[in-house]
Amino acid sequence: MQSREEYLAKKREYYHANAEWLNARRNERRATAEGRARRREESRRYYYKHREEILASERGPEANAKRRAYYAANRDRIREYRREYNARNRERLAEQRRAYRQANLEKVRAQEAAKRARRRLQRGR
Repeated sequence: MQSREEYLAKKREYYHANAEWLNARRNERRATAEGRARRREESRRYYYKHREEILASERGPEANAKRRAYYAANRDRIREYRREYNARNRERLAEQRRAYRQANLEKVRAQEAAKRARRRLQRGR
């Protein structure tokens, strides 16, 4: 029996040798109405086959409704938390920017001058 690597290599080789033909066949199937219908049916069959798993892992429509309801019920608390969390990050990032600016003052000033010149050109002065 061949190993998985050998099998995949053989499969890849076959695909590369026949890529044009395989792609043409696939596109042909997708181009016809019955091909699209069959594809839709297959995806529907897959969904119902795996529906319990999907819902259990909270990826289905019911989970979306539950998530929206939770957000609606706790909107103020969530927004307040986000505001505080982002404010903490904002302070930290501002501190990093100030430190970088102090460390590379000439470079930053040159960049700002170039930016002003670009804006001046855009305004047509």
